Amino acid sequence: MIKLGALMQDWFYSSVLYRIWRRFLTWFGDLYFATEPPSVKGIDLRKVMSLVKKGDILCRKYNYYADSYFIKGAYSHSGICESDEMMVHAIAEGVGEIDVLDFTKDTDGFVILRPHYTDEASVEKAVEFAKSKIGCPYDFIFSKKDKNKFYCHELTWNSLLAAGINIMPKENIVYATDLINACDIIYETKYKK
Repeated sequence: MIKLGALMQDWFYSSVLYRIWRRFLTWFGDLYFATEPPSVKGIDLRKVMSLVKKGDILCRKYNYYADSYFIKGAYSHSGICESDEMMVHAIAEGVGEIDVLDFTKDTDGFVILRPHYTDEASVEKAVEFAKSKIGCPYDFIFSKKDKNKFYCHELTWNSLLAAGINIMPKENIVYATDLINACDIIYETKYKK
């Protein structure tokens, strides 16, 4: 039965249906219906730059992107900081790096999370795992089984696993809520949806 599931998944990834699904989700994820400016202000950006450290997790939210309404929880996206300036995250174009300021600006809120690393070596393991996945494709079927494709929270979750931090998601899909429940909140914007 497990083999059949893997065969079906392999077939789907190589099918025309997957290419259509991937294009649709990429297009849908870019739909933005703003009725007012983003909520995050300069004071929040100064705060993130003064607080964020290597190994921290950032989660962000948008009030006006269409896909935000279909992702469970307050935050629709996450990534892990590789330094106090850069981070790794997974988006439709694949796993890549982004400046912390670019990740948080023009959003409607974010939270800085500090995982319970045992030591500096475990921080390094988490960051190195994330960096080793740069260039990997996005996981448009949200399956934790494929270790070569990642959606954002899955990449963050796997980075923590590499550091020995086992967060048990409540569902088959990892959400930002799972990350928040397992980490210390260092800073959270106060803007509501």
